[in-house]
Amino acid sequence: MKRLQKTTVKVDGTELTWLLGVTQRKQNVSGKAHAQVTSCMLDCVPGEMSTTTLVKDGLTSLSHFTIDCEGKESWTSVDYPRIPVADIDTLLGALKYHGNTVTLSYDNQTDKLLIKSAKKQTTLSSSAKALAYTNARDTIGAWFKKSTDLASKFTKEGYVTNDGDILEPVHTYVVDAVDLFEALRCDAMNGQKLNRYTFLMKKEGLDVVVGGEMKGLTSTTLIEDDSEAELEWAFEGGLDNVLVGLKGDVVLDFYDFREHNQGVRMVMWVNDCTSWVYQAGVLKY
Repeated sequence: MKRLQKTTVKVDGTELTWLLGVTQRKQNVSGKAHAQVTSCMLDCVPGEMSTTTLVKDGLTSLSHFTIDCEGKESWTSVDYPRIPVADIDTLLGALKYHGNTVTLSYDNQTDKLLIKSAKKQTTLSSSAKALAYTNARDTIGAWFKKSTDLASKFTKEGYVTNDGDILEPVHTYVVDAVDLFEALRCDAMNGQKLNRYTFLMKKEGLDVVVGGEMKGLTSTTLIEDDSEAELEWAFEGGLDNVLVGLKGDVVLDFYDFREHNQGVRMVMWVNDCTSWVYQAGVLKY
């Protein structure tokens, strides 16, 4: 597919920082924060910039996040630009020194990414041919292709099977973003940071349980409603980091793949369902 040699887009620096941060989606492992994604592709169409990426293991989680951007209205699906970010932390470190509005210019011939604000400009090396993460076999470009191919299976109506059928979620809940964040962040109570969230779907509604009794086991009721649900499953993946600063509704779709020995999966829709995270549940917990 044809790509523009040089890409120039204008974006809000705060929104770009959010986009890169949730794309990384750091999670706590043995008490330390680790990024599940270290590189990405900034995919640009008129009015919108997005990231779509699998986590390092290529299996347990996939995300798609979007923000607004300004670019050429003449962009088409044939030549719309993509900006590779070889190291998300490096770009985030540079953005701290720029203003609220930044312009990104990328030249795919020189593999240079230029960041401009009112009176500053910073140049970074970046290439779609760089490895997606340390010790990866795939390049950023190849990893992006894998990610977008899988992302095409997730729609608001349900999961699209290989046969083209729509598999609907077994349970769907609409919860408040702040309430869900406050529930999940209790995982850090007294510094425990277990990175595990157990969702209890029951006839009385929806609860989420985090933490352990040594430092604080916390249960939060998110929904009080009569339903036919009766399911309990745990998830990991730094989900609380997706919700920082968000308001409005979050839609939680749960898919039951236990008949296929794949446990329960969840899709979390945020920002008016323009962004989402797919997370495989923990098979044994």
